[in-house]
Amino acid sequence: MHKQKYGFTLIELLIVVAIIAILAAIAIPNFLAAQTRSKVSRAKGEMKTLATGCEAYYTDYNCYPSYRWTPSTPQGRPCSWRFWAITTPVAYITRVPKDPFPDPARDPFIYDTYDYFDEQYFIDVSSNPRQSWGGHTWGRAWRMSSAGPDLKQDYAKSWDSPYGTWKPWSSGVTGWPNYYDPTNGTISNGDIIRFGGPGKLDYPNGIANEIINN
Repeated sequence: MHKQKYGFTLIELLIVVAIIAILAAIAIPNFLAAQTRSKVSRAKGEMKTLATGCEAYYTDYNCYPSYRWTPSTPQGRPCSWRFWAITTPVAYITRVPKDPFPDPARDPFIYDTYDYFDEQYFIDVSSNPRQSWGGHTWGRAWRMSSAGPDLKQDYAKSWDSPYGTWKPWSSGVTGWPNYYDPTNGTISNGDIIRFGGPGKLDYPNGIANEIINN
C-alpha cells in the first residue's frame, strides 16, 4: 500500500511569497535609511575631526589652513590637498577622510574629500568679497561641506528667494546656507555644513545667527 504524499498547494505558496514581499518592503527602506543615518553621523564626525585639526593649526600659526593653491599644490589637485597643512609636517590629523556622499556631478578626483574654503583666501583675492558671500563662508573663518544624502552640492540659495533658483557665487548675489535637515526625510536636499569661528567680514543680521545656531 502506497503512502499518500503531501505538499504545498499553489495558494499556500502564494501566501508565503506575499508575506515575504511585505516583510521585504518594510525592512529594505528601513535598512537603507539606517545606512544613510550612519553616513550622516560619519560625515559630521569626520568634519568635527578636521575642524579640531584646523583650530589646533590656528593656535600654532595664528591663521587657518588656506584654500589657496601653492606651487606645491597646483590647480587641479584634489580637495584633500587643502588640508595638507594639518597633515604635515605636524600631523594634527592622521588622515584626510573621504566624503561618504560624493556628488556625481563633480570630478571625483578633485572632490575626494569634504569641500573646504577659508575666508582669508577670498579676502586676499577679491576686490569686494561681500558680494560673493566671502567665499561661501558667510562671515565665518572657514566652511566645510558635504553634498549630503541627496548627493548634490548646493550649499547656498538666492538670498531674495531662499527656495528658488540656484545661483552661482560668481553671480555676485548673497545667499543662504542650505542645510540638510533629516526631519524633512532621511534623503532630502541640503548639505551637511560646518563653520569655523567668527570671520573678518560683516554680513547681514540673520546669516551669522543662523550659522552659529545650526
